Amino acid sequence: MKEKIENLLLNDKIDEAKSFIFDEINRNKDVKETPELYSLLGTAYAMEGNNSLAIQYLDKAYKLSPNNSEIMMKICNFLLANKQYKEVAQFVDNFYEKKYNDNQTDDETDDNFNYLSFIVEDRDALSYVQSEKEETLKPLNKDVVKSNEFLEITTDSDNLFNYFDVLLTDEQSYTEIENDEEISIVDFSKEAIDVIDFNNEVLEELPEILLEMEKSELLESDSSISLYYEKSNESIETDYSQKPRLLFTTYGWNEAGGGTTFPKEFIKELANRGYKVAVFYAAGSHQTNASPYFMEHNIEGGVELYGVFNRPAAYYDIDNPLREVKNDSIVKLFRQVIDEFSPDLINFHNFLGLSFEIANVAKELNFITTYTPYNYHLIDPLLYMYDINLVSWKNTNFFENSHLPERFPMLIDGYKTREQAAKKLLSETIDYTFTVSRRVKKILSDFIGTDERIYVINQVRNIEELPENINKDTSNIHFAFIGAVVPQKGVHVIAQAAQLLDYDNVKFDIYGFSTPEYLEAIKSIDKTNKIILHGEYLKEDFPKIAQQSDIAIMPSIWEDCAPFTLTECLAMKLPVIASNIGGASDFIIEGYNGTFFEPGNAKALAAVIQSLVENSFKIASMRKNCKLTLTFQDYVEHKIKIYDRLFKKEKPLSSELELYFHK
Repeated sequence: MKEKIENLLLNDKIDEAKSFIFDEINRNKDVKETPELYSLLGTAYAMEGNNSLAIQYLDKAYKLSPNNSEIMMKICNFLLANKQYKEVAQFVDNFYEKKYNDNQTDDETDDNFNYLSFIVEDRDALSYVQSEKEETLKPLNKDVVKSNEFLEITTDSDNLFNYFDVLLTDEQSYTEIENDEEISIVDFSKEAIDVIDFNNEVLEELPEILLEMEKSELLESDSSISLYYEKSNESIETDYSQKPRLLFTTYGWNEAGGGTTFPKEFIKELANRGYKVAVFYAAGSHQTNASPYFMEHNIEGGVELYGVFNRPAAYYDIDNPLREVKNDSIVKLFRQVIDEFSPDLINFHNFLGLSFEIANVAKELNFITTYTPYNYHLIDPLLYMYDINLVSWKNTNFFENSHLPERFPMLIDGYKTREQAAKKLLSETIDYTFTVSRRVKKILSDFIGTDERIYVINQVRNIEELPENINKDTSNIHFAFIGAVVPQKGVHVIAQAAQLLDYDNVKFDIYGFSTPEYLEAIKSIDKTNKIILHGEYLKEDFPKIAQQSDIAIMPSIWEDCAPFTLTECLAMKLPVIASNIGGASDFIIEGYNGTFFEPGNAKALAAVIQSLVENSFKIASMRKNCKLTLTFQDYVEHKIKIYDRLFKKEKPLSSELELYFHK
């Protein structure tokens, strides 16, 4: 296993190595192997120049195996590489003291201690060394170097490094030895380069040595890989200089719902294309760690994942509006992620559970930021802008439409602060907001009083169009709902409409996950047993669903931003009956590939269904127009062009930023 990881690192397959290590850590039952895995993970991050994560995982390795001299030395080498001399001194002092107290001192420990006494440049930090190991601080002049005693101890690679590192920090010794023909600094450096201090002057003087080194010669010390990649031969690194490092925020990573699954699909595609990407996301409760605001770092498919678990509010935070504005614990973690990942651009897909303040942090640090909302969280703490009676809001005024101020009158001032912060975020803080439909742009523009900084980019999932010659059940007409079976999606309106129709050959098929309570509500409405509940489905089920369906119904009662099932239905050659609300009109053209009805009006839906049943040729006619005029790859290419231009500090025109399903 170790050999495989080392081979991946040596062949520049750093992301693959990290993913492999994380997989091994997650499934490894042998605790003895875990420290070594973390040690190798630290090496991988060192190769990328991510010093913060490198030392974090090396430290994890050491804590799991505090008596492991090898891991201790790797940490010290890395600290030295970053010139953290006092930290090295303290670290070694603690290590040596623990060994002594545990009666585990041995020759190897003493050698390591002596070795580190040489390489600490700060003399104040060496005060403890001088009192214990005075004899190790002999001056390194040419006479000492040429003595038999020195030549004997330098046969050991660690001791050879002692010599070379002190030589680098002692200008007099360096000059004397460099000018002595009998002592070859090249010979010393070739053997000791894998643990050399990051000394720019020396590296400039010895470039020919570094360039001649083979990677295999450097693997003796994990810190050497970082040195080799960063300082010696930059041409062998994977060139990410022309691709921006992208940091995203989401709600969850493995949760259901288009607002999580689509960003995940998009982000992983970017990783597949060679982009360095990371995700800072709000997670639920952690299975094994109950610490508040526990942040877990992982890698999946080349994506750096930073999940914040055990937050005080798992989803909605309706009774703490000020925490939605600014959560200090989240802000601290967000700053940490920025420090560790060093992004070039930040794309917020979500603020739920993360607070608005993280956008201010990004602005403060002069990052270019974009925002892709999948709901109306900035306007409504409950996300969807409909009231307790499942009626969509009349406008964007929170205090006129939401029941929360009445429910929590003591929080009205907090809600006002929240609203002001949200408006400022959209109008001043975020550089570009990319809405998923024209309707979302209109709603957000109404909220802040301007459409500046707001642009439309329609989205399409990574789906394949099905052939037109699908064999269908010709004896019945199947109306299908496909998606999340939740109240705001209006499935109960289908059940109500079904009760108003009397056709033996009309079937209503409901596909999607739901809650037991809502399913019971639908069953209680369906007195005539016309609704068929199929349960959850997978993308792989689309061909079968398409074969069993004639037309889809999308009866949302809220301003549904741009439901992905619209384009999924069109890809399945299913015309769509949609409620005339939200972003549906960006994808459905009346009479061409679907039709509309008044939101929440069961009688209006029943009338549309009756007309199509009695004129079934209309369904066939609309089916011919069901196709994808925009694909997932089109979307990815478009966003990449935007990221690349923003990375180059260019300002694209509005026409260059927007992307539509129907132009």
